[in-house]
Amino acid sequence: MNPSEMTKAEKSMLLYLESCAVDASGLAEGIRMNAEDMEAAKRFKVLGLAELHRIPSHLLGGVKGKQYTHWVKMSDAGFALAHQLRRERADRKVPGYATDVVEALTEIGKITESAAA
Repeated sequence: MNPSEMTKAEKSMLLYLESCAVDASGLAEGIRMNAEDMEAAKRFKVLGLAELHRIPSHLLGGVKGKQYTHWVKMSDAGFALAHQLRRERADRKVPGYATDVVEALTEIGKITESAAA
């Protein structure tokens, strides 16, 4: 699978799952996922990118204000695709965000080209 074959929702869901795998020890909040996200997760499992599993209810509990209801396991291919998506996001120029600020400051000489890189 490559990014051009993915819907916006699939891209978003894969990045959410990758963030959960990295930042929350694989724990995910069901409240942050809708039916479209769950369909994407099923597709990712078939494609061998990621697996999303429900946490048994007797183990559920809040952790630092979070309501974790699922856990995710990413494959190497899933991590690679998520990395590719993050690179695309990083390279995308969005008006008003950091890239514009860095360019504006560079133009007026407030920062050097080497500091911007």
